[in-house]
Amino acid sequence: MNSEWLKKENESTYEYIKRMVLAKIDGTYTGTYSEWIKYVFGKEHSEDVSRREYYGCKMLILSTEEDDVLNLKQERDNEILFEEIKKREVEIDKKRIKLADEFSYLSRLKREIARIETIGEYAMMAAQALNEVHPLINTEVSEIKTDSNKGILCLSDWHYGLVCNHLINVYNPDIARLRINKLIDVVIDDIHKFNIDEIVVANLGDLLSGIIHTTIRLENRVDIVSQTIETSELLAELLDKLSKEVHVRYYSVIDNHGRIFANKEESLDKENFNRMIDFYLKERCKNNENIEINDNSIDESIMEFIINGWGVVGVHGHDDKPSEAVQHLSNMLHADYSMCLIGHYHSPNFREDYGKITITNGCLCGSDEYAKKVRRSSRPSQNFIVVSENNPCEFLHTIIL
Repeated sequence: MNSEWLKKENESTYEYIKRMVLAKIDGTYTGTYSEWIKYVFGKEHSEDVSRREYYGCKMLILSTEEDDVLNLKQERDNEILFEEIKKREVEIDKKRIKLADEFSYLSRLKREIARIETIGEYAMMAAQALNEVHPLINTEVSEIKTDSNKGILCLSDWHYGLVCNHLINVYNPDIARLRINKLIDVVIDDIHKFNIDEIVVANLGDLLSGIIHTTIRLENRVDIVSQTIETSELLAELLDKLSKEVHVRYYSVIDNHGRIFANKEESLDKENFNRMIDFYLKERCKNNENIEINDNSIDESIMEFIINGWGVVGVHGHDDKPSEAVQHLSNMLHADYSMCLIGHYHSPNFREDYGKITITNGCLCGSDEYAKKVRRSSRPSQNFIVVSENNPCEFLHTIIL
């Protein structure tokens, strides 16, 4: 007998029968049916009987193999189904996280809107109270001529409420008022001198001293709410006086010193006391036909306007560098600005890059305690820009105060 067809050690009876059946099917085993039965079962039967017995074994093995195939297929189907379930679970988790993020955003937005509405209501109440005793009324609208010069008054970094008294500067709310009155007088002189019929007042931020640093809170003589109301009224009176000479358009941006919370990480951009100033001005100046209080069309941190045909953009400056601002803002907003106005840096400056002008405004407060420590100083000043049809900056007057 051929040892190849004998049962092997550690081979089960089923495995042996299966091997022999498959060998007969694929032609590896070439012996007769009776020899096959003798190998497998050790019995000697006739060829006919052996053939029937072989086919019985063949049917059993093939039937069992079909079940194994079906089981394997079922296992593969189960694996595919399991993978699909895992993918669905991942998608559900992603949607759950997205919904949670959206809910968190909506909750934060609701809180933000509620805070802004509260700020706005408080500002409007304060303005209404002053309107009852000292209304700002002007029913005469100045004529705006197409061939006249226009003006831009840059206001920034008043830091109203701050008190300092040292070798290079003295500043407090009373001095702030004196400097603002001087500024108004000089601007009115320039209006007449340059035949100006319209000006834009650009509030570039940090008019309030704020509460963002401990040293600032110690130097403040006026609390933040009083700072806001008093600054708003100073600004309203400035707009009112200028509106008696020319038509006035007002724009503003949010800043860093106006943050409601000292911690920058806890404060949202829109939660800013500088917005309270605008709420106040809208109510306070509503009876003056020669004053427009404008909202920003892009973002609370970016103002833009057209004056005498020139496109102008303005930012506070805490997120921008003067050397890059006009180009970066033009690229980001897909706009062609001729001039960019910036505050924040406390020192007046003019620069031109590729035909685009950047003007940095000075500060009303002058050098504070921090400036003294870092050995910096700047004279109090604000910029007034004369805009002609041929030049966005026909004349730059840095008004020393």
